[in-house]
Amino acid sequence: MEIKRKEREFKSREKERERERERERERESNKVGGIEMDSSIYYERDRAREQSRREREQSRRERERELEKPQTTNTPSTPFPNPLNSNNHNHNHNHNHNTTNHLSPQSPFEDSGEDESNEKEIEKEKPNFNTSGKLLLDEQTGHSINGVSIKFIEPTDAKRPTRRWRLYPFKDDKLLNFIPLHRRTFYLFGRDRYVATIPTDHPSCSSQHAVIQFRSVNDSLTGQITVKPYLMDLKSTNGTQLNKEKIEPSRYYELKLEDKIIFGFSSREYILLAEDMV
Repeated sequence: MEIKRKEREFKSREKERERERERERERESNKVGGIEMDSSIYYERDRAREQSRREREQSRRERERELEKPQTTNTPSTPFPNPLNSNNHNHNHNHNHNTTNHLSPQSPFEDSGEDESNEKEIEKEKPNFNTSGKLLLDEQTGHSINGVSIKFIEPTDAKRPTRRWRLYPFKDDKLLNFIPLHRRTFYLFGRDRYVATIPTDHPSCSSQHAVIQFRSVNDSLTGQITVKPYLMDLKSTNGTQLNKEKIEPSRYYELKLEDKIIFGFSSREYILLAEDMV
């Protein structure tokens, strides 16, 4: 074993000298006009090779230590074979031969295939851009928007309207741009722009102040299913007014044409109209 170890050390030193000579040749080849070019592009490659060599050397030494350990095998006791039974003798001979092949140690100089596996780059896990966390909760339950929990849950009869409803905001009797209300099933009003569909920036308004919810209901006059708008205050601090009357929180109020809505103490007034009525 001592002779083999010295032989392996000698071969290892020879390989190291050969790698040094190879790196020297690469440095010479990188020189242009007597000036050595920037070899930083080869630094990473040399470092990777050196790391791979060290890993192979460590793996080889571990295999040698495993081989040097005394192997203790528990062989089951077998009855003394009958010398007159030739079949039993042949069977035992074949069994011993197979056992010997199975327990034969692998030569430390043989390539076990681990060197190639160490040189392969480990495939990095690809980034996952799928929806997760609070955003996934938005899609599954609808109880939050952009990771922020909302104060209401859409009813089972929520439906997108077919009629083109509009909100016309007035500030100090001056008409502002109208707001279409036919593209969603609900419109949330409040100061929190992460969740508010229609922001209300007045200080008296809450972060989630009120909601206009479209619901598919049975019309008592026509007896047909129709989609109507409803207003609900979300327990805001300063309340919501419908036609200058404060409404109760957490309760749906049916909206009709030309209804006037005021949020908190804001000076803006919102008038509900439809496109076919303008």
